[in-house]
Amino acid sequence: MANEASVTRTYRTAIRCGEDFITIEETVTLPIDASDEEIAKAVETGLRIYRAQQAAIEQQAALIREQAGAGAPRILDPDSPASEKQRSYLDYLVQLLEWPPDRLSQHLRERGASYETLTKGQASTIIDELKAQLDGRREIARGEVAATAQPERPAEPASDRQIKAIENLVREHQIDLASELHSRFGLQSIEELTAPQAAQLLKEFQPVQRRARQGSR
Repeated sequence: MANEASVTRTYRTAIRCGEDFITIEETVTLPIDASDEEIAKAVETGLRIYRAQQAAIEQQAALIREQAGAGAPRILDPDSPASEKQRSYLDYLVQLLEWPPDRLSQHLRERGASYETLTKGQASTIIDELKAQLDGRREIARGEVAATAQPERPAEPASDRQIKAIENLVREHQIDLASELHSRFGLQSIEELTAPQAAQLLKEFQPVQRRARQGSR
């Protein structure tokens, strides 16, 4: 059996615990012809899993800090050279932010630091800044996804005035309304018409009325 074409999207985030970072990764795979509804449902499911994992990890981190008698996580030896974990995580954040090669060096210079002489304290501060930028982007992306996932608002029903005008045209020109409703919109009765559908019928039925008047002259 041939493999079906599919699209895979991976969402990564990291939660800081002291000088360490726990990375969460969620991957969603959908068929290439997935509908907007299927995509929105998959994204929403991924976000629910992410939020549940984030809450669980933050709860565990808070418990560890409480048992250790510490408040907010603090950096040991902030003036000592940045650890390899910190440098690797900095590179990872830069990759997620899609920064050009010289952007990190410029960012460090603006804060009186350099990649070569980076200390643990400086690395911690800059990691927090980059994570804040990444979180801001993700919040915007989530808002855009939520907006596109919202179902379209149903159209307003046809007004009494529209329905009355259609009924007058149907009677005057002996139009088979039941056939028109079914073939055009799959409807069974005039009461099911929406305002845009009614406007479309009126626009098309009115030329019939004009032609009938011109023929009677």
